[in-house]
Amino acid sequence: MIKIKYMGKKPLRGDTVAGTGIVWCGYGDVQDVPDHAAPKLLQHADVWEMVDEYSQNAQSGDASSADAQALKPLASITANGEVIVLDGMTKESLHDLAKELGVKVHHLSGADKVTEALVAAFPV
Repeated sequence: MIKIKYMGKKPLRGDTVAGTGIVWCGYGDVQDVPDHAAPKLLQHADVWEMVDEYSQNAQSGDASSADAQALKPLASITANGEVIVLDGMTKESLHDLAKELGVKVHHLSGADKVTEALVAAFPV
């Protein structure tokens, strides 16, 4: 099983792509998906994304995951002579920054994807 997070805007979203019958309850909900179905869902990166174990543990709120979150480096870039911290920026702000800096991203990309594109284009 693979953990898949729903990134869309609907309050409920059923799997109509891979036919698993799984239902996500709004943005950010994580469900276990059979290994064979995950690649079909992940082709739609604006709707679903895979959750790695590190991210899942960091969001659970226990002491060890809080420590892990504290050790996670901030996503930042250097552009126009200044360091810009990307963590905490909204999806819309990240899209605006990418446009301003000439980094091309799909208009439906989530904050994680835009952050990845910015970091790749402007390493610290």
